[in-house]
Amino acid sequence: LLAFTAAKQLKVNQFVSMAIAAAMVSPGIVALGAKATTIDFFGIPVVPANYTATVLPILLVVVVQKFLEPVFNKLWHESVRNILAPVCLLVVIVPLTLIVVGPISATVSSWLATAIVSLNKSVPILAGLVLGGFWQVIVIFGVHWALVPVMMNNIAQNGTDLMMPILLPAVLSQAGAALAVFLRTRDAKMKSLAGSSTITALFGITEPTIYGITLKLKKPFYLACVAGAVGGMIVAISGAGANAAALASVLSLPTFIGKGFGLSVVGDVVAFALGTVLTYFFGGINAGAKTKIAPSANSELGEALAAPVKGVLVPLTGLADEVFASETMGKGVAIVPENGMVKAPVAGVIRLLYPTGHAIGIQSDKGSEILIHIGIDTVNLKGKHFQPLVAQGQHVEIGTPLVQFDHEAIEKEGYESTVMMIVTNSDQYQIATLGQGATDDRPVMTLA
Repeated sequence: LLAFTAAKQLKVNQFVSMAIAAAMVSPGIVALGAKATTIDFFGIPVVPANYTATVLPILLVVVVQKFLEPVFNKLWHESVRNILAPVCLLVVIVPLTLIVVGPISATVSSWLATAIVSLNKSVPILAGLVLGGFWQVIVIFGVHWALVPVMMNNIAQNGTDLMMPILLPAVLSQAGAALAVFLRTRDAKMKSLAGSSTITALFGITEPTIYGITLKLKKPFYLACVAGAVGGMIVAISGAGANAAALASVLSLPTFIGKGFGLSVVGDVVAFALGTVLTYFFGGINAGAKTKIAPSANSELGEALAAPVKGVLVPLTGLADEVFASETMGKGVAIVPENGMVKAPVAGVIRLLYPTGHAIGIQSDKGSEILIHIGIDTVNLKGKHFQPLVAQGQHVEIGTPLVQFDHEAIEKEGYESTVMMIVTNSDQYQIATLGQGATDDRPVMTLA
């Protein structure tokens, strides 16, 4: 998924990116990483690494793909480019990834492990601050694997490990932040996700919490790290150790029973409570919520939009055009037309009129900004089959004819004639749209 979204943003072949990612997490590679088995590629040593819980490696790989893909696209003729360019990318990038990214990850992990182990021996409170505050960050970047065998070796050699208890505040602080989001957010979907994520985080599964809640909102993640650092220092001062390897969660508490157990529990409670309180008051949980702002001092929020054309309503999200389907331009409706007359859905001023006639923009008298787009990719027709009936700057009333078009001719040309009506300043309104079915006298959209 990271490969797909990164490739989409960098505008490279998403299928190649996903294939590279699949190679990185393929069972054979994962098994080699688990066994720490060293292999070679034509004599070049390949240091095994586990990429299944990482973020940074695949992002770096897609960046490399961004530079190499144009090279291979130019190398091959267009008749074979779609086959040979991806093959070349895979042949080069997959080995390069395993040879280069693995060692870099292993080296950084080794340095990190050495530094933290040294801190833990010399200045435990500082180790508590680092592990409690930055453990989730370390996990996200996938450089935590070197610490896991160190902790397990400590248990095997000494009977206890002092680092494992410090990880629990890092986990519980994220759970506390999620609880604060649950209590504070006004978004129903976010509240539902935060509630379930709080429970899973308490039991050691923080991925849904981090990627779905705290890191997404940014401030809650940072505040949780602060809370984890405070709790981690308290646990480090306690001197508590784990007598068995376990996933850091409330269920791992029995493995810490012994010296300093009581104070370590205090550190855990402080991390959870502080994560909750800091996030509740300073997390900016509702700061990103859309607020209704009038476009001007004289504008009036709240209006109804009529259907711009007679026809059948279909889901906007189901359109073949990703820009409209993703609602990137704003919320709206799509109508399969029964005739070729587009009329003004509101009273307002024509602010935009494409020379081709396929799109027209209206600013309503109440401040909403409306784009009516006739057909998908119909700009390629260069005005053929479209006849604008108004001029830019003209004031129109609801029902005023705007554009006449030949929807049957457009479809014969190979284009969809679906008419989209988008409110481009959707963030200023709460919008309700009419469901699927034939348009009638009722408004197809209401803005509040």
